[in-house]
Amino acid sequence: MLAEDFAGDDDADFSAAAEPYRRELLAHCYRMTGSLHDAEDLVQETFLRAWKAYDRFEGKSSVRTWLHRIATNTCLTALEGRARRPLPTGLGAPSSDPTGELIERTEVPWLEPLPDSVDHPADPSVIVGSRESVRLAFVAALQHLSPRQRAALVLRDVLQWKAAEVADAIGASTAAVNSLLQRARSQLEAAGPSSDDRLTAPESADAQDRLTRYIAAFEAYDIDRLVELFTSEAIWEMPPFVGWYQGRQAIATLIHQQCPAQAPGDMRLIPLTANGQPAAAMYMRDGDHHVPFQLHLLDMRADGVFVVDGDSFTRVGFIHTGIGTHGLYPSRDGTKLYVANRGSHKVHGSPHGPGSIAVIDFATRTVEKTWPIPGGGSPDMGNVSVDGKQLWLSGRFDNVVYDINTADGSVKTVPVGQEPHGLTVWPQPGRYSLGHTGNMR
Repeated sequence: MLAEDFAGDDDADFSAAAEPYRRELLAHCYRMTGSLHDAEDLVQETFLRAWKAYDRFEGKSSVRTWLHRIATNTCLTALEGRARRPLPTGLGAPSSDPTGELIERTEVPWLEPLPDSVDHPADPSVIVGSRESVRLAFVAALQHLSPRQRAALVLRDVLQWKAAEVADAIGASTAAVNSLLQRARSQLEAAGPSSDDRLTAPESADAQDRLTRYIAAFEAYDIDRLVELFTSEAIWEMPPFVGWYQGRQAIATLIHQQCPAQAPGDMRLIPLTANGQPAAAMYMRDGDHHVPFQLHLLDMRADGVFVVDGDSFTRVGFIHTGIGTHGLYPSRDGTKLYVANRGSHKVHGSPHGPGSIAVIDFATRTVEKTWPIPGGGSPDMGNVSVDGKQLWLSGRFDNVVYDINTADGSVKTVPVGQEPHGLTVWPQPGRYSLGHTGNMR
């Protein structure tokens, strides 16, 4: 380890100054490269370059900023001429036949997972921000950007540097950086997870319960019970095999057809976390013992409403409502909460998805009824009418507006323009909006 090489008396200052940033530099290089192994090598190279230049460090910036600047340029040099690291879904092919032959391509430099560190920061906001910035879907989306776009976006949007600081780090003008950022954000919006599509914290009771049931179903070789945990748009991919599979039935067929396990006890799974997400290491039976087989990384969404204590602002409960929970709209009498579930976690979802409206009773904190959109839909943002008899919501992916009868959940649709998003339902006597989804104080 270079840390040991820096442990001499002459280099003790450098080691003490730089070593605390090793883990976040690893995450930074991982975002840039999509490879844990490459990131480890690049952090070592960063430390070596920094150590050689430490006597010229003038302290005009923090050590942290200085190290990230060196790491960024080390990554940019390493990425010259390299192909991006994809997941199977990023190869551009349609979803695969689960009964077909598995095609393995070991020559492809696949995106790699990042095991979580046990030394998380104490600040919850830092933990959440760190998780989202190494989320596998986010890192996969970064791979669609050029290396300089990637560097500009990570430094500006993840590390929160000023555009001028980014420009100085990568040797560009501020105008050039802003242009890089504009193109990068546009591409990321198309390829990456939605900004409001937050991960479920892996240590939360809900995530732990779902991971426990996932592991139990695999170990019992109960595939029917397993796929009940998946959403209708769930995707299963397993590099170095190029195929990817979407939907409960396709995933169930794939496991039945291709998994080498044949009976309960053939698989053993150990829970862990990676990329800020729940994960499990799978071991497959080989004679009288089990050998390493796969790493399962689960992309869990909350898909519901968190109940927060208004005095302490701490979470006191969670109510599951449906896929793509987005908008919250209190009834006029204050007894119900209408929750719009737009049926997708994507920024640009498909039409006719499993969208629905969940009706929560404030007194019992339970979903008392769910109104699906007939024929599928994507209810998003809006509000209730003055008399409380209608709930107006945009149908974001279906180019319509929904007029929902709050007495029985019946739905009328009004065709409008492409991807309607926000609706202003007015007047709202005695209320005013807190923004975005029309939540009212």
